[in-house]
Amino acid sequence: MELKHYHEHVDGYVVLEKKKKGRYSLYFQPRNSIRKLLECTYTDKAKAMDDFYKASDYTKGVSIWDLLHDNYEKKKSNKGWLGYSFFLRSIPEVLNPAILSLPIDIKIIAALSQSPVEDKQQYQLYKFQKSVPELLELSMTVVEEEQAQGIVDPICEYYGVPKVKVECNYDMDAKNSFYNRTEQKIDFRNPTKRILLHEVAHHVHAQLTVNKYGSEVPQGTWHGPEFTKILIDVYARFGGADRQDMVKVANEMGLLGPNHKARKSLDQKFSRDLLNI
Repeated sequence: MELKHYHEHVDGYVVLEKKKKGRYSLYFQPRNSIRKLLECTYTDKAKAMDDFYKASDYTKGVSIWDLLHDNYEKKKSNKGWLGYSFFLRSIPEVLNPAILSLPIDIKIIAALSQSPVEDKQQYQLYKFQKSVPELLELSMTVVEEEQAQGIVDPICEYYGVPKVKVECNYDMDAKNSFYNRTEQKIDFRNPTKRILLHEVAHHVHAQLTVNKYGSEVPQGTWHGPEFTKILIDVYARFGGADRQDMVKVANEMGLLGPNHKARKSLDQKFSRDLLNI
């Protein structure tokens, strides 16, 4: 089989795949899913490629879940769509091939410990940050309150986004740090440089998405491939971490797009990148 071509969308991928007997299949695959949605088949390669280009271009400015909703409503009631939507968003986690190969008792635990439906790459990204030695070193670098804003401001300036305010709360009983996208503020509660760089990367991601596409970061992609690419760039430029090592590990973990280890037939033809790394 020839290499598949795919266009990366924030919600998933538009994929063109060559099948047997000269047939071609064009479909949308939600992120972290094995499902092929809105699939069309062709015998004419030129027509298949033309529709692939059109689909890739069309999805740049539309929410795939809205597209699927419109398509589904033609066949089912709105009540049916709610169950269908939940099924598409959650069940693929359980059907992950890596989980299916596990013993049944471990399989259940693995399925339950997957990232939440609303942010499918979250836990995998956290695991990535613990897999790169230089990021572990950043996790041990303490940031004093008076240093935090001075670290963040040059990062915002470099990426051409509005400055984000850092509010420090170093109470040991406080919960995790987080980026408040509504107020454009970082609630900084874990005084390490890695955490601070991670949160400012969320701000950069959110602002670049608005600047380029005129929309907020879609649900389910706060720790997706586009954020991962920005995060790696921030860690490399402002944390001193090795870019090549991070890209290698992120690719092995499937964080930068389709899992190339599991799907060697995939080849990126186009990418909806906010930032190239």
